[in-house]
Amino acid sequence: MNSDPPVLNLIAEITSALSARQGPLIVEQTLSCLAEMDFTADSMLWPDPSMPDAFANDLDVAIKHIPPQLSSLASAIDASKHIVQWNRDLGQFYVKDADVGGSYRNGNMNCILIGSKNGFFHSDKLFMGLFFLRPYTFYRDHDHEASEMYFNLTGPHGFRFNVNGWSDYQADSIIWNAPWLPHATRVYNIPFLCLYAWIGNLDCLCRVVHADDWAQLEDELVTASTS
Repeated sequence: MNSDPPVLNLIAEITSALSARQGPLIVEQTLSCLAEMDFTADSMLWPDPSMPDAFANDLDVAIKHIPPQLSSLASAIDASKHIVQWNRDLGQFYVKDADVGGSYRNGNMNCILIGSKNGFFHSDKLFMGLFFLRPYTFYRDHDHEASEMYFNLTGPHGFRFNVNGWSDYQADSIIWNAPWLPHATRVYNIPFLCLYAWIGNLDCLCRVVHADDWAQLEDELVTASTS
């Protein structure tokens, strides 16, 4: 029986899934950073585990919606979900007083697996973890200096870039948010769960990029949630 900590298996399954997929350059960059690291139990850090009670059921729903071709990764996330530290503090990611909106503030959480601080493994090159949004959450347009990957594990969810038109992306899709590219996400009835990775500029902060249709988009999702 494998007695390694579940987080080690989770990182191994992430590496395996990314290695099997064609994608933009940031996938290769993420894999290159992972290949340089020492993933052993002796080198692990142990952030205090936490799971917000209000999110537990929605997270389970998200895990069940991960498609069959990613079943090993889904099982690894399920085994690790109560071991990781799920964080809801926007202060470590956003510039002060950023207008993220109530939908996002009340609907998001993330965990850090690898990073310059607060993760299970330290890296000055790679910031990687899991990012979760509850159903009918609107993640307002924002940008940041770091190059970012979303490996979408559930879907479909809506995305737009440069405050242009919306496109739906399915589960098992990969998005590359280039440095300073404004991007936004809207979540429908299925919770949003993705693997995120930042390459370089790990200490940068996100900036909100104002758009005039935020109130309309948030109202539409509220209406959809009650219909």
